[in-house]
Amino acid sequence: MNWCENNGLGFTITADQDAGVKGVIPAVRDWKPLLDADGKKTDREVEVGTDIHMMTRAQEPFCLVVQRRRDPQLPLFEPNGYRYYVIATNRDDLSPEEVVWFHNQRGQAETFIKELKVGFGMEQMTSGDFRANGLWFAVGVLAYNLTQAQKLLFMDPEWKPKTVATLRRQLVETAGRLVRHGRRLILRIAASWEKLRLFLRIREGCAAFS
Repeated sequence: MNWCENNGLGFTITADQDAGVKGVIPAVRDWKPLLDADGKKTDREVEVGTDIHMMTRAQEPFCLVVQRRRDPQLPLFEPNGYRYYVIATNRDDLSPEEVVWFHNQRGQAETFIKELKVGFGMEQMTSGDFRANGLWFAVGVLAYNLTQAQKLLFMDPEWKPKTVATLRRQLVETAGRLVRHGRRLILRIAASWEKLRLFLRIREGCAAFS
Protein backbone atom coordinates (compact mmCIF):
# COMPACT_ATOMS: atom_id res chain seq x y z
CA MET A 1 0.00 0.00 0.00
CA ASN A 2 2.81 2.42 0.85
CA TRP A 3 4.51 1.62 -2.46
CA CYS A 4 1.29 2.33 -4.37
CA GLU A 5 0.80 5.59 -2.50
CA ASN A 6 4.40 6.69 -3.13
CA ASN A 7 4.06 5.95 -6.85
CA GLY A 8 0.63 7.50 -7.28
CA LEU A 9 -1.10 4.19 -8.03
CA GLY A 10 -4.64 3.22 -7.08
CA PHE A 11 -5.27 -0.15 -5.47
CA THR A 12 -8.09 -2.46 -4.45
CA ILE A 13 -6.92 -5.29 -2.17
CA THR A 14 -8.90 -8.01 -0.44
CA ALA A 15 -8.38 -7.17 3.24
CA ASP A 16 -7.55 -9.78 5.87
CA GLN A 17 -10.16 -9.60 8.59
CA ASP A 18 -7.69 -9.18 11.42
CA ALA A 19 -8.47 -7.56 14.74
CA GLY A 20 -8.04 -4.06 13.31
CA VAL A 21 -10.41 -4.61 10.41
CA LYS A 22 -12.94 -6.43 12.58
CA GLY A 23 -12.87 -3.45 14.91
CA VAL A 24 -13.82 -1.10 12.06
CA ILE A 25 -16.75 -3.13 10.69
CA PRO A 26 -19.17 -2.34 13.60
CA ALA A 27 -18.56 1.38 12.95
CA VAL A 28 -19.94 1.20 9.41
CA ARG A 29 -23.24 3.08 9.27
CA ASP A 30 -23.85 3.85 5.59
CA TRP A 31 -25.15 0.40 4.60
CA LYS A 32 -27.11 0.28 1.36
CA PRO A 33 -28.04 -2.47 -1.12
CA LEU A 34 -25.27 -3.38 -3.52
CA LEU A 35 -26.62 -2.90 -7.03
CA ASP A 36 -25.10 -4.31 -10.19
CA ALA A 37 -23.74 -2.18 -13.03
CA ASP A 38 -27.27 -1.90 -14.46
CA GLY A 39 -28.66 -0.53 -11.21
CA LYS A 40 -30.43 -3.77 -10.24
CA LYS A 41 -30.24 -5.71 -6.98
CA THR A 42 -28.00 -8.74 -6.97
CA ASP A 43 -29.33 -12.23 -6.32
CA ARG A 44 -27.28 -12.50 -3.11
CA GLU A 45 -28.95 -9.45 -1.48
CA VAL A 46 -25.61 -7.95 -0.49
CA GLU A 47 -25.24 -4.63 1.29
CA VAL A 48 -22.19 -2.37 1.03
CA GLY A 49 -20.80 0.26 3.40
CA THR A 50 -17.55 2.14 3.99
CA ASP A 51 -15.27 3.40 6.71
CA ILE A 52 -11.74 4.76 7.02
CA HIS A 53 -8.90 2.62 8.38
CA MET A 54 -5.28 3.27 9.26
CA MET A 55 -2.74 0.47 9.65
CA THR A 56 0.22 0.74 12.00
CA ARG A 57 2.86 0.92 9.26
CA ALA A 58 0.72 2.60 6.61
CA GLN A 59 1.70 6.11 5.54
CA GLU A 60 -1.83 7.16 4.62
CA PRO A 61 -5.33 6.15 5.75
CA PHE A 62 -7.43 4.28 3.24
CA CYS A 63 -11.03 3.28 2.73
CA LEU A 64 -12.52 -0.07 3.64
CA VAL A 65 -15.39 -1.07 1.37
CA VAL A 66 -17.32 -3.67 3.36
CA GLN A 67 -19.85 -6.07 1.90
CA ARG A 68 -22.22 -8.03 4.11
CA ARG A 69 -24.96 -10.58 3.57
CA ARG A 70 -27.12 -12.64 5.84
CA ASP A 71 -25.75 -16.07 6.66
CA PRO A 72 -28.63 -18.58 6.92
CA GLN A 73 -26.50 -20.85 9.14
CA LEU A 74 -25.89 -18.18 11.82
CA PRO A 75 -22.09 -18.52 12.24
CA LEU A 76 -20.72 -19.14 15.71
CA PHE A 77 -18.29 -16.21 15.79
CA GLU A 78 -20.57 -13.67 14.04
CA PRO A 79 -23.62 -13.49 16.35
CA ASN A 80 -25.24 -10.70 14.30
CA GLY A 81 -25.80 -13.21 11.49
CA TYR A 82 -23.75 -11.57 8.75
CA ARG A 83 -20.83 -12.65 6.62
CA TYR A 84 -18.40 -9.91 5.61
CA TYR A 85 -16.07 -9.32 2.70
CA VAL A 86 -13.73 -6.33 2.89
CA ILE A 87 -11.82 -4.45 0.19
CA ALA A 88 -9.08 -1.95 1.05
CA THR A 89 -8.73 0.85 -1.49
CA ASN A 90 -7.40 4.36 -2.04
CA ARG A 91 -9.63 4.87 -5.10
CA ASP A 92 -11.59 7.90 -3.95
CA ASP A 93 -12.61 8.48 -7.57
CA LEU A 94 -14.89 5.42 -7.42
CA SER A 95 -18.11 4.87 -5.52
CA PRO A 96 -18.28 1.83 -3.19
CA GLU A 97 -20.28 -0.06 -5.83
CA GLU A 98 -17.73 0.77 -8.53
CA VAL A 99 -14.91 -0.43 -6.26
CA VAL A 100 -16.70 -3.78 -5.87
CA TRP A 101 -17.34 -4.12 -9.61
CA PHE A 102 -13.73 -3.21 -10.43
CA HIS A 103 -12.29 -5.53 -7.78
CA ASN A 104 -14.43 -8.45 -8.92
CA GLN A 105 -12.83 -8.34 -12.35
CA ARG A 106 -9.59 -9.66 -10.87
CA GLY A 107 -10.94 -13.21 -11.26
CA GLN A 108 -10.49 -12.91 -15.00
CA ALA A 109 -6.73 -12.74 -14.50
CA GLU A 110 -6.71 -16.37 -13.38
CA THR A 111 -8.15 -17.36 -16.77
CA PHE A 112 -5.42 -15.42 -18.56
CA ILE A 113 -2.70 -17.01 -16.42
CA LYS A 114 -4.13 -20.49 -17.05
CA GLU A 115 -4.15 -19.84 -20.80
CA LEU A 116 -0.51 -18.72 -20.67
CA LYS A 117 0.57 -21.74 -18.61
CA VAL A 118 -1.43 -24.48 -20.29
CA GLY A 119 -1.87 -23.09 -23.79
CA PHE A 120 1.71 -21.95 -24.29
CA GLY A 121 3.66 -24.48 -22.27
CA MET A 122 4.64 -22.24 -19.36
CA GLU A 123 3.66 -24.73 -16.65
CA GLN A 124 7.27 -25.83 -16.25
CA MET A 125 10.57 -24.20 -17.07
CA THR A 126 12.95 -26.07 -19.33
CA SER A 127 16.26 -25.39 -17.63
CA GLY A 128 17.98 -25.02 -14.30
CA ASP A 129 19.45 -21.73 -15.48
CA PHE A 130 17.51 -18.66 -14.36
CA ARG A 131 18.42 -16.59 -17.43
CA ALA A 132 17.47 -19.35 -19.83
CA ASN A 133 14.14 -19.75 -18.09
CA GLY A 134 13.63 -15.98 -18.27
CA LEU A 135 14.15 -16.06 -22.03
CA TRP A 136 11.83 -19.06 -22.40
CA PHE A 137 9.12 -17.31 -20.42
CA ALA A 138 9.56 -14.05 -22.36
CA VAL A 139 9.06 -15.94 -25.64
CA GLY A 140 5.92 -17.57 -24.23
CA VAL A 141 4.48 -14.23 -23.12
CA LEU A 142 5.27 -12.75 -26.54
CA ALA A 143 3.46 -15.63 -28.27
CA TYR A 144 0.50 -15.19 -25.94
CA ASN A 145 0.28 -11.43 -26.57
CA LEU A 146 0.56 -11.84 -30.33
CA THR A 147 -2.22 -14.44 -30.30
CA GLN A 148 -4.49 -12.15 -28.28
CA ALA A 149 -3.69 -9.23 -30.58
CA GLN A 150 -4.54 -11.32 -33.63
CA LYS A 151 -7.93 -12.27 -32.17
CA LEU A 152 -8.75 -8.70 -31.18
CA LEU A 153 -7.50 -6.89 -34.27
CA PHE A 154 -7.89 -9.23 -37.22
CA MET A 155 -10.58 -11.78 -36.42
CA ASP A 156 -14.36 -11.72 -35.95
CA PRO A 157 -15.73 -11.18 -32.39
CA GLU A 158 -16.75 -14.83 -31.98
CA TRP A 159 -13.06 -15.80 -32.01
CA LYS A 160 -12.20 -13.55 -29.05
CA PRO A 161 -13.09 -16.02 -26.23
CA LYS A 162 -11.49 -19.03 -27.95
CA THR A 163 -8.41 -20.55 -26.32
CA VAL A 164 -5.19 -21.21 -28.18
CA ALA A 165 -6.02 -24.93 -28.12
CA THR A 166 -9.22 -24.18 -30.04
CA LEU A 167 -7.31 -21.91 -32.43
CA ARG A 168 -4.85 -24.68 -33.12
CA ARG A 169 -7.62 -27.18 -33.79
CA GLN A 170 -9.88 -24.94 -35.88
CA LEU A 171 -7.36 -22.67 -37.59
CA VAL A 172 -3.68 -23.55 -37.31
CA GLU A 173 -3.95 -27.29 -37.91
CA THR A 174 -4.90 -26.84 -41.55
CA ALA A 175 -3.26 -29.05 -44.15
CA GLY A 176 -1.17 -27.11 -46.63
CA ARG A 177 1.67 -27.35 -49.08
CA LEU A 178 4.28 -24.80 -50.02
CA VAL A 179 5.08 -24.91 -53.75
CA ARG A 180 7.19 -22.86 -56.11
CA HIS A 181 5.56 -21.61 -59.30
CA GLY A 182 6.67 -18.86 -61.65
CA ARG A 183 9.53 -17.90 -59.34
CA ARG A 184 7.06 -17.40 -56.52
CA LEU A 185 6.33 -19.34 -53.38
CA ILE A 186 2.66 -20.28 -53.09
CA LEU A 187 0.93 -21.78 -50.07
CA ARG A 188 -1.88 -24.11 -51.03
CA ILE A 189 -4.22 -25.06 -48.21
CA ALA A 190 -6.99 -27.63 -47.95
CA ALA A 191 -9.75 -25.56 -46.38
CA SER A 192 -13.30 -24.36 -46.89
CA TRP A 193 -14.02 -21.05 -48.57
CA GLU A 194 -14.98 -19.55 -45.21
CA LYS A 195 -11.67 -20.52 -43.64
CA LEU A 196 -9.77 -19.29 -46.68
CA ARG A 197 -11.46 -15.89 -46.39
CA LEU A 198 -10.49 -15.80 -42.71
CA PHE A 199 -6.85 -16.53 -43.56
CA LEU A 200 -6.89 -13.78 -46.19
CA ARG A 201 -8.47 -11.28 -43.79
CA ILE A 202 -5.85 -12.05 -41.13
CA ARG A 203 -3.06 -11.66 -43.70
CA GLU A 204 -4.43 -8.38 -45.01
CA GLY A 205 -4.95 -7.07 -41.47
CA CYS A 206 -1.40 -7.93 -40.44
CA ALA A 207 -0.03 -6.27 -43.59
CA ALA A 208 -2.07 -3.11 -43.01
CA PHE A 209 -1.14 -3.01 -39.32
CA SER A 210 2.57 -3.27 -40.04
